[in-house]
Amino acid sequence: MLMRARLTCLLLTGSIAGVPELINALLAAEFAGTMGFDRQTQTPAERMHSDDQSQQAPQRTVPLPRDPKVAVAEEFEIIKRRGTREAFDLFIARHPESPLAAEARRLRDRASTGR
Repeated sequence: MLMRARLTCLLLTGSIAGVPELINALLAAEFAGTMGFDRQTQTPAERMHSDDQSQQAPQRTVPLPRDPKVAVAEEFEIIKRRGTREAFDLFIARHPESPLAAEARRLRDRASTGR
């Protein structure tokens, strides 16, 4: 507050001596206030690495990836509802190593024989 009063006084009197330094100090004080740290006692780097901060993991901004087994099982359920040979062939081609591929082969064979 004192710096603002001093700056106002300098500007009103028309004196430009000391204005740049005062503006820099004022901006630094404003920055320190908005960033939540006291510029005279702690720099941003010191605050970031201080031991008194809680050691919480950063919050995720990207959701966790889905479980691939769940996605394959959901796809298999859709294919079963469709029940066509082409749908089962597509599932087998996409997931040949899946445990559900054997079930898809069995259902495909059943669909092609008409049972």
